[in-house]
Amino acid sequence: MCHQEFRTLSHTLTLRYDKVLFIIEPSDFTTGLVRKRVTICDYPDGRLEIQYDGVTLPYRTFDKLQSVNRAEVVENKRLGPALEMIAAMQAEREVSRSLKAPSRTGQTDHMF
Repeated sequence: MCHQEFRTLSHTLTLRYDKVLFIIEPSDFTTGLVRKRVTICDYPDGRLEIQYDGVTLPYRTFDKLQSVNRAEVVENKRLGPALEMIAAMQAEREVSRSLKAPSRTGQTDHMF
C-alpha cells in the first residue's frame, strides 16, 4: 500500500518528485529506460521506491531544499559576508514540500 506517482525519465536518467531530483544509477537495464514512464511508490513509513515494470531501480538523490550550516564551514575572513548572504537567501525561499505528496507528520525516518 503506497501513494503512487508517475514520472518520465529524462535522457540523463533523472526525474523530479516532491522538490527532489532523483538520479537513477546507470546500468545496462536502466540506460534502456530513457523517456519511459516509471512509478514512484511513496510508502507510509517514509520509504520511497522507483519502479519500472515491477523492478525497483537504484537511485541517488539531490535535495534542492538542503541548506548550508555556517558551523560546518571553516572560519575564514572572506567567507563571513558570503555565508550571511546565503543564509538570507535560504531564509527567504519556500521550504515546504509538495501538497500532493503524503504528509510526513510524525515520521522520524523518512528521506525528506
